Amino acid sequence: MKIARAHNATDLRNAVLPFSIYAFYMFVFLLTELVLYDRTAQVMGSGYVTRVYALNLLFLAAGYLVFAFVQARFAGNLSEKKSVSFFVLVFVLTISGALLAPISSSFIYLSMGFFCMFSLGYLGGVVHYRVSLDLYGSPCISKSVGFAIALAICMQYIVQNYTSGNVAHAVSLIMGATLLSLLMYFAPVTHVTEPACRTESRVQFKELLALIVLVVLMSLIVGIKDGIVTDMHARGELNVSGGVRLLFAAGLMIAGIVGDCGERRYMGIATAVTLIFSTIATFFLSNPDTYAIALSVFYFYGGFYITYISVAFLEIAPETDCPALWAGMGRIVRSTTISLAAYPAAQLFSFAGVAGGTVVLVVNTVLTMVAIVVFFIANKFERKKKEMPAKEFDEKKFFAENAFTMREVEIFAKILVSDKNLKEIAGELYISERVLQRHLSSMYEKTGTNSRASLLRCYYESKKGES
Repeated sequence: MKIARAHNATDLRNAVLPFSIYAFYMFVFLLTELVLYDRTAQVMGSGYVTRVYALNLLFLAAGYLVFAFVQARFAGNLSEKKSVSFFVLVFVLTISGALLAPISSSFIYLSMGFFCMFSLGYLGGVVHYRVSLDLYGSPCISKSVGFAIALAICMQYIVQNYTSGNVAHAVSLIMGATLLSLLMYFAPVTHVTEPACRTESRVQFKELLALIVLVVLMSLIVGIKDGIVTDMHARGELNVSGGVRLLFAAGLMIAGIVGDCGERRYMGIATAVTLIFSTIATFFLSNPDTYAIALSVFYFYGGFYITYISVAFLEIAPETDCPALWAGMGRIVRSTTISLAAYPAAQLFSFAGVAGGTVVLVVNTVLTMVAIVVFFIANKFERKKKEMPAKEFDEKKFFAENAFTMREVEIFAKILVSDKNLKEIAGELYISERVLQRHLSSMYEKTGTNSRASLLRCYYESKKGES
């Protein structure tokens, strides 16, 4: 029987490219979000920061939705590389104008900001779609997502704390967007019009609904805190880009590790526990002496929250009828919900006195209690890892012993019954020949073989040994 201890290293290598793409996208997004806080205060005044932030999130969500529509309507007819290059160009032009141009008109500034966030949303849709398919069935998807965003946080922290001025920030963003564009341009495209990795076991509507409701509740809670913290940052009462932000990175990495343990069965309860602590921390926001403590807890919980909503949809998207939409659904729901909650929460907390602050805290607490209940409901629909989709071959044991991913099982099923060359097989699977070769190399390493013939020989020998 073949030993497949090397599969962990192989899975990590296969995750490097989507990890890099995701990290650079999140770096550009996070840095853009924060530099626009400060630029809005410069151009329009600190009182407008939370309102503009909320509107920017709506345009971000719109970008994700437009990508999903374009992918569904024009898949196969519209070059992804050209669309990515176009929206990177739009982003570079608009962020440069928003940060560097001597703007006196609020309308012009807002227009640039909105187009900037819309282009980021479209690019985010592409990135989440690609990552969803590239990491489908991967045992390290949570670590890939959590560590990628943590790396983005660290890069953003370095830029904001060790450079100064709009010029430095604009250059950093242009460089980040350019690197992202190059990674996506030269990376092999693994997309399919109808995902071949989808199995007969489709995602239940109740599962999707439970996830959406849960993300809405968590995002309302985060939106309340986000609005308050953003408003306090705009008024100079705290600094959201300081060292405390590194706790966000710590939360992301820990969430990534926890998320991949036990086939992600612990992620829900871990997120629920950190949610409770973050709600308790809200009560400390009214005291200047405890701002730092409250913000630290918020950021640490934020790592679990972001990892949870990202991985939950990335993992199930390839099994839905519209993976381009569902891969980024966590971001769509998050952005829309926070945009609606942030400004009212900030106004109540800041200008309605003790009564307004009390209302915010009570609402936050009630939402937390409801979210905990929904967590338990959502756990009922928590998907167990399917051992194999190819039931007709009845070779679950062989695949499991060699740690084949679901994508590798599909490819193996194809080469098992086909005598075509790799180029023809890749065309039937809607992937590039290079990507097919990458998957075959992974299977060779896991089974201790070195060719297509020896892989099939290994399979038949294993089958013969069981009979």
